[in-house]
Amino acid sequence: MEDKYISCPLADLWNRPDEPRQRVTQGWLGSPVEVLESQDGWQKVRLPEQGDYEGWIKADDLETKRGPSVEGPQVIVALPKAVFENGWLPLGAVFPMVDSWEEGGALLLPSGDIAWLPFGDMWEWPHKRSSENDRPMGEEVLQTAAQFLGTPYLWGGMSCLGIDCSGLVFMAYRLQGIELPRDAHEQWEVLEPVEKEKYLKPGDLIFFSTDGTIADHVGIVGDGGQGQFIHASSSLGGVQWSNWNEPRWKDSLFSFRRVQVST
Repeated sequence: MEDKYISCPLADLWNRPDEPRQRVTQGWLGSPVEVLESQDGWQKVRLPEQGDYEGWIKADDLETKRGPSVEGPQVIVALPKAVFENGWLPLGAVFPMVDSWEEGGALLLPSGDIAWLPFGDMWEWPHKRSSENDRPMGEEVLQTAAQFLGTPYLWGGMSCLGIDCSGLVFMAYRLQGIELPRDAHEQWEVLEPVEKEKYLKPGDLIFFSTDGTIADHVGIVGDGGQGQFIHASSSLGGVQWSNWNEPRWKDSLFSFRRVQVST
């Protein structure tokens, strides 16, 4: 297997290289990939940053790794679209910080270019929650998800240009340094159930099922215990707040689950 990285701000991964094909996820600039197979300008890759998710990507969207790894602090982009002089970086992308000034730092991109960003646009990576006075994780998860309000729904989407339900959950928790599976049914499978609504906390996940047997939609429980949740909905056209007590959601509500964080 050959190691490469994604060389554009955002790259589509598809279920097959030829038509008809369906987008399965997206990867970010600098994300490492393992090339599994090549075919007519396409390469099948595995994304370690997304739980070894596999898909087909255009060969032009990849570059071969060159040179030694850069030592030093790593940061993760914390805005849906962090703009710098020569382009933009999506939330979730991780880079080494090679220099800093009073208000920000210099990120070394895989091309060798430098992106200067203010500290408010990025977080230390991996994100560490070492202080008892830290803001509750659920609130930070909701804050990240809320940055995507109004973002169009896109099957397989993982950015401010378009995102799907499990992608929104994945991104909100990724910023906390927590790795969840990419797809809703797999997220449901690995998480612990919350048996009663009265025990829910902000940041818990709410799952829905069309047929009552497998989770096929997911959202993030809001604060206040009023039935509010934020999600990327295909029927609503994008990321919005909804209430699970409304008939359209209550009828397909499957379960609540919680992301357990080890201390």
